[in-house]
Formats: sequence, structure tokens, C-alpha cells
Amino acid sequence: MPIDQNFKDKKIERPLPIGKDIFANMRKAYYVDKTLLTKDIIDNETDVLLFTRPRRFGKTLNMTMLQTFFEIPIDNKDTSNFFKDLAIWKEGEKYRAEQGKYPVIFISFRGIKDLSSAEANIDDIKALIWAEYERHGYLKQSNAISQEDKALLLRILQWKAFDNEYKISINRLSKMLCQHHGQKTIVLVDEYDKPLQTAWESGSKAFYDKMIALMRALLVNVFKTNPYLHKGILTGVTRISKESIFSGLNNLKVNTVFDAEFSQHFGITEPELKEMLAFYGISEKFDEMKEWYDGYNFGGTEIYNPWSVIRYIDNNCIPMSYWANTSDNKLAAESLIYASKDNVNLLENLLNGGYVDRTVDTNLVFPEIHDNENAIFSLLAQSGYLKGTESREASDGYRCKLKIPNQEISSLFANEIMKRLLNNYDIIESGRDFMDSIIYGDTEKLQSLIQDYMLRSCSYLDFEEEKDYQNFMLGIFAFASAGYTVKSNREAGLGRHDIILYPKKKSLPGIIFELKHFKGKVSKNDKPSKLIGSLKRSAKAALKQIDRMKYAEEMKEHTEAGIIKYGAAFYGKTMHVEISACNGL
Repeated sequence: MPIDQNFKDKKIERPLPIGKDIFANMRKAYYVDKTLLTKDIIDNETDVLLFTRPRRFGKTLNMTMLQTFFEIPIDNKDTSNFFKDLAIWKEGEKYRAEQGKYPVIFISFRGIKDLSSAEANIDDIKALIWAEYERHGYLKQSNAISQEDKALLLRILQWKAFDNEYKISINRLSKMLCQHHGQKTIVLVDEYDKPLQTAWESGSKAFYDKMIALMRALLVNVFKTNPYLHKGILTGVTRISKESIFSGLNNLKVNTVFDAEFSQHFGITEPELKEMLAFYGISEKFDEMKEWYDGYNFGGTEIYNPWSVIRYIDNNCIPMSYWANTSDNKLAAESLIYASKDNVNLLENLLNGGYVDRTVDTNLVFPEIHDNENAIFSLLAQSGYLKGTESREASDGYRCKLKIPNQEISSLFANEIMKRLLNNYDIIESGRDFMDSIIYGDTEKLQSLIQDYMLRSCSYLDFEEEKDYQNFMLGIFAFASAGYTVKSNREAGLGRHDIILYPKKKSLPGIIFELKHFKGKVSKNDKPSKLIGSLKRSAKAALKQIDRMKYAEEMKEHTEAGIIKYGAAFYGKTMHVEISACNGL
């Protein structure tokens, strides 16, 4: 843990931007320079750009940076000083001339999250529009705008505007600003999809339909055939075009995590991370950060999660799941809980280092998430829970191999899948008991816990083959196995093992599980002892297989605390465990 004085002094000299997403307020903090985004936007001929990126990947900070760069200062203060030591200023006079040149409208919908009713959220949206009108309140004295527009301005500021007037309010404000300044307006809309996500989470179709209608009217009115618009920039997690929210908006260009253009402008690139670690004198932490927070691939650019990187450094370099625990990730987390049995099996495969080959539909429709078997993977990919590799364009999106990007997300997956499997049973404490019973060789307690899990969370029909039991056990291990790396169906010794837990520290024992599915005939008239006897013989056969196939040979270099071998046999929701070579803690 880097607690030396130099590290402390550097954090005082250049504080980490915890909770800071307003560009002008954080220039004294450590800033990863993303100002070349302005250059790429200036050079791009598209009228309206939509950037879809996961939450906490710098969208709002970039939007406030764009506002500070482009906006004619309302208070007449020179804002160029914010940029003179940054990359954009080195690009030459063409780009410097764009600084402070345009009137700007900036609205962020990130705070629209009241699940109680559509009306409550509509009132919050009206308040956002009021605040932007109030920010440009100087227009009340303008001689360049019409009396009709000025009357609308006053009605909104006095909370007397009609509902239909709010639908055209951003468009009309862009007109007033253009006429007053003699310069077309830049409109920035941050987290445009948040109101729709909130409406979908409410579970009310009427709520959802009202929000779709309002957001469609607001956005299309300002971005479609608006003669007063210079450029429009939107950000969100998902693109929602199939609901016609952008109906007829043919001047819109969408940039997703699969596109190479703009890929380096959201999140932290590897060179940026190394520069940051060097500044704080903790370059030796690079490998740990790579394991926990790397793994994202935006259009071919390797990207680190900025929120987690900053929190990790601020917390004296303790690796934890920082991003995964943010409330903004509720949508993707809930989608895991509602996953079908087949998709849970695929998710468990992801947890164990595998991948799924799927088409990611970047035109997501919220109501389809629970009904469309493939929608969950599209959502998870766009939300940052999965990364796409070997992606290629398809008729309905991008076909790619999806994988879990890093240890942080693996921890979240484990948590949410366990909730799905165990039906919200209190697994945190029992998970610890589970690992304690394994490490200390308490087979009686281990067997009782596994039986309890099965009885609470599973149907008899869930277990038809040996792989079903293996997936069930992997789900438990995924959540409970802190300190271990779980591997399954990998080559070891002379064959392929079922489940091996490699300790991350040599002071922990290695653990091997071999599973058997008893397929003998069991009559209702048989005594329970007969089945238990059969399961005991199968579990002992599993232990012999571990030794015969030399599964433990590779494990020896990973531990100094011995190797614990378990044979487990299952029939329906009944099981038995045998143990050997318990040289653990």
C-alpha cells in the first residue's frame, strides 16, 4: 500500500477528481487531457453526434469541457486560460479561433430518476429547461428577438408555460440565442436516455409511453431541420432509435463502443494511465490495475475504467469493485437477475473466462430486454459489463465474441448471478461459511450448505446432466471464492478437471473438486440409505479420478499450504461429499 510521504504530497499537490465532473471546477485536480475531442468534433462534418458509452466513463466531464471551450462566456470572463496548457491549444489557430465563439445550451438528464410517476419526472425536466432559460436570462433585455419569443421566455421563467410549449422550448431557445449573438447555437444533451431508463424501471407502460413522447418532441424539435443549430452533441449509454425517438433525424451520427472514431476520448488509455501512475509515484501498481480495471475495448483502443482508476488511487491502491457498486448500474444488474436459465449458463461460462458469440444490437429497445433472449447481451456490452472482441459489422448490429473485461466486473457478475441462482437468499454470510468449510475440511457443514442452496434455489428439473451440477457449483464459487481464481474444464495432469481453485496467495491451500452425477435407478420404495451409499461410492470414485489423472500436479507450484481434494456426487437435489489429503489451514 503506497502510504509514503511522496504519495501523500502528490495527492495534495494534484488532488484526484473524486466526484468532479464539471470541467472548470476541476482544473486544479488531476486532469486526463481529453480536449482533442473538440478538434475531432470541429473537423467532423456531421450536424448531430450521439456518443454511447458506459456510465462513469467521462461523458459528463467531456460535455462540460465542450461547453467551456465553445461557449461565449455569459459573464464576459476569458475562458481560454482553461485550455492554454492543454492539447487542443497546440493544434493551431484554426481551433483556437473556435474557443468562446458560440452560444451553448447544456442540459443533463442524469438526475431524472423518480420512479413514482411520469408526472414527477416531467416536472423535473421542466425544471431543467427553466434552469437553462434562467442561465440565459439576459435575453429578456435583448432587442434581437421577437416579442413572441420573449413572451415564451417570460412564461417559462415565471412557470406559466403550457405543456406543449416545453416540447419546443429548447428549439426556441436555440433560435433566441442565435438571433441575439449572431451565431448559430451548439446544443449539448447529456445522458439523454436516462428518463427512458427510469420510465422502463418503473414497470409502468403508461409512464414509459409518456416519457418517450416527451423526449421525442424535445430532441427532434431541436435537432431536426433546425436552422439555428451549429452542432448538436448527445451522450447516453444506449441508442434507442427503434422507438422512433430520433424519427426522421437523418443528420444524426451515432458513435458506439464499437467505432474507432473518437474511441480514445472516453475513458483512460494505457499511456494516460502510465503517465498518471508515474505522477503519483506508483508505477509498480500498473499490473494490478490492469487485472482489475483494464479490458475494455472501444473501437480497437484499450481503455481503463476512469472511475475505478481514480477511486483505486485515492483509496491507497486497494483493489475493489468501485464502479460495479455505483447506483447508475441498476439497469444492467437487474437484467442479470431476470436472465433465463440458458442465459445464466452462458453468463456462468463468461465468469469462468469463456466467451459468448453474439450479435450486439446497438438499437436497444427497453421493453425487449426481458423478452428478447439476445437483448441482455446487447445491454451488457453497451453498459460496460462485457467487452466485444473480433467484432464485425452485421445487418442488425455487431457480431462479436463477448467476454468479461476484468476482475472488477467478474466480481459483480458473481454477485448478481448468485442472487439469480439463490433467489435472493442471504448468501454473503453463508458464502463465507461455504469457503471456510472447504478450507478447513468440514465436509458435514459443506454438504449441509450445498443441500440448503439446492433446496432453496433450484428445481429438480434444473439438474439433468453433470454439467448442470458443475454450473451450479461454479455459481457458488464465483461469489464465495475471494482469494481464489476459479477454473473449470481445463487440461490438468492427464485429463480435464471439473473445478480447480487456484489460490492467489501461497498461504492458502489449493482446492480441487471432481463431480459425479449418479444415474442409477432409484425407486420410491428404496431406503434413503441405499441412495446415500451409492453417492458415497461415486464421490470416492471421483477422488480416485483426481489422483489417477494427476490433476493436483500443476497445483503444487501455486500453494505452500497443501492441496484439498473433494469428490462430490449428486442425484436430483441429494448429494454427498468426500475429502482427501486435507493439508489446508
